[in-house]
Amino acid sequence: MALNNVLYIHGFNSGKGKKVTTLQNEGYTVFCPQLKNNVKEDLLTLENLIKKENIQSIIGTSLGGYYGLILSQFFKQKDYYLINPSYKPYITLKKHLGETLENFKTSEKFKVNKEFIEGLKEVQPEIKNVPLAVINFYIGTNDEVLDYKEFTNDLLSLQKPLNIFKEQQDHRFQDISLVVKHLNKKQ
Repeated sequence: MALNNVLYIHGFNSGKGKKVTTLQNEGYTVFCPQLKNNVKEDLLTLENLIKKENIQSIIGTSLGGYYGLILSQFFKQKDYYLINPSYKPYITLKKHLGETLENFKTSEKFKVNKEFIEGLKEVQPEIKNVPLAVINFYIGTNDEVLDYKEFTNDLLSLQKPLNIFKEQQDHRFQDISLVVKHLNKKQ
C-alpha cells in the first residue's frame, strides 16, 4: 500500500542502518537511496523516488533533514519527520573541506570538495517558505554535532504553530520510537 511507502534520507557520510530496520519491522516499505555527496544529483534522486514510489512520508536525519526541508517546498502535501536536521550544513561540514572520508556504512571513500559545500548553500531553503504545518521536528538536546538552539530559535521566531519534539538524545537519535508513533498515527 502506498501509504506505507516511506523515504528515509540518511545523514552525511552515512547510509541504511537500524532506523530503516525499525521502520521495516513496523511494516513500512522503506526507500533509502545511498546519497553520493553531489547535491543536485542527490536531490534529483530523491525527487524521482518520491514521484515514482508514491511516497507519502519522508524521514530525514541530519543532512537528510536538510534535504527534507528543501523537498518540503516542492512536495507540500507529504508528511515530514526531520530528526536533528542540519540547518546550515555548508557551515558545519566546511571543516571537512579537502578531506577524504570513509563512509560509516559502506566504507566507500570520497573527498569533500568545494562544489559539494557550495551546492549545499545554493539550495538552502528559506525557513519562512517551508510548510511547517506538515513537518515534525525531532531535536536531540544532547546533540554533539549540531547546535539545536540556533535552529529552534529561528523556527520559534516565525511565530507559527510548530511540531517540535525535544528529547534527551545525541546526534544519532537512536531511539526513534516517538517518530514511529507519530508515523503510525498518520496511517
